[in-house]
Amino acid sequence: MPAGYGEDGFDADEEEPEPVGTTDLDEAKARYLRALYETTEPAQRPATLLKALQDLQYVGGPVGIPEVIGARRVPLPDRETFLEAWIELLRRQPSDQFGFDLEARRLLFQAVRIHRGTEGLAELARRDGPRIPEAYRKWVQALAEENRTDEAVRAAQEALQALPPAGEIRARIAEFMAESAEKRHDGTARLEARSEAFRAMPTLARLSALCEAAEPIGEFKAVVHAEAARLRSIVANRSRRKGRDDETAEPVSGHRLLATLLLLDGETDEAVVLAERAPAVGWSGGSHPGPVVIPYLLCAGTGGVTPAPGTALADLWRGIDADELAFPIWALNGEESDLDDAPEDAWPDMPFTPRPVRLAPFLQTQIGRQPIDPEQRARFVAVAWSIAERRVKEILHKKHRRAHERAAMLVGAVAEARIMAGDLGSGHTLLENVRRQFSRYSAFTRELDKIARRSPLLPSPSAKHRRW
Repeated sequence: MPAGYGEDGFDADEEEPEPVGTTDLDEAKARYLRALYETTEPAQRPATLLKALQDLQYVGGPVGIPEVIGARRVPLPDRETFLEAWIELLRRQPSDQFGFDLEARRLLFQAVRIHRGTEGLAELARRDGPRIPEAYRKWVQALAEENRTDEAVRAAQEALQALPPAGEIRARIAEFMAESAEKRHDGTARLEARSEAFRAMPTLARLSALCEAAEPIGEFKAVVHAEAARLRSIVANRSRRKGRDDETAEPVSGHRLLATLLLLDGETDEAVVLAERAPAVGWSGGSHPGPVVIPYLLCAGTGGVTPAPGTALADLWRGIDADELAFPIWALNGEESDLDDAPEDAWPDMPFTPRPVRLAPFLQTQIGRQPIDPEQRARFVAVAWSIAERRVKEILHKKHRRAHERAAMLVGAVAEARIMAGDLGSGHTLLENVRRQFSRYSAFTRELDKIARRSPLLPSPSAKHRRW
């Protein structure tokens, strides 16, 4: 390319010309569909329109019947006859959760509400709910939007009676019931609904909401114990079905969730076993027990002292409450994927949205509840370092460069925990030993130096370790 010219061919010293005009793709798509509708034989309109929507699903945004109706001022010809046939066609669409199926469902619920209103959604849910569970949620949602709260609660109760015991839709309907109970200041109903949501599709965020519902009415301990036993049984049964029921079997899904429940229930040793048997890497996948077990052990090893701001341990502790994507325990990474066990409605919406997790305060309280003698505290810190060291070595030896900062944070947190537990020399020695052992990994040692300089507890790197 000649000097002075940009990638697009115009003079690099000149301003890029403004576009002549822009096209509203959604409006263009709606006008095209309206024209297609009016030029197609009435009997062929539903199939023709559906084919066009499938072909154009990645052009512009979602467009449906409301946009087609509004594309011209004149009324849509044969509207009611078309809507009847359109709804029947969409009802018969085969299920394909990762294809056009999600859009077909959206078009179906939209058409039913336009044609028959909220009562039409009720009929659809009662008729097709077992096959299309989302119909129940749309019915409940429509009643709530119309401020028909009592009817929405009754519809939700009816939905829970009709839906299978597991599934994301069931969980979300139960969450609506929990929110309604909270507005009525009915703590018992709120707890029952949160329990229903957690059991239907267990996630860390739902466990957090369950704990928040149980604590004010004095049911925290009983609820945590019951759910830990239930989830432990589920995990064990699924492991046996895979033929991995021996003591050396690799853990299957949901172990961060199970480990959290075990810690809340005071079963620390069992949670430690989960962390020790888990892979050294893969902590960011959402299922690994390490991100909750390690900070718990380190804080318990210091006697429950709140980590000071700026410390690596404080950063590690905050990570317990990182917002969770709405992945169920069946959503795993790599070889542990087990989607065959997922309910049919495990993935009702795309994309996944973050949900808040607030479990760290409950874990901190649990640490305070359990008297821990000095010997046990030292063992907790030692076990935490054993698991953390395995992770650090794996990250460095396998050249996971993006994880160097996280590996350095683990080392810093363990060193800080030793210092907070009263063993100043041991904390300093750990830092120096790790620097020496992994000195050839310059990116890692730079991250370690950053953490040491930021921490109010760790010694800053000496001049011979500094890297500019």
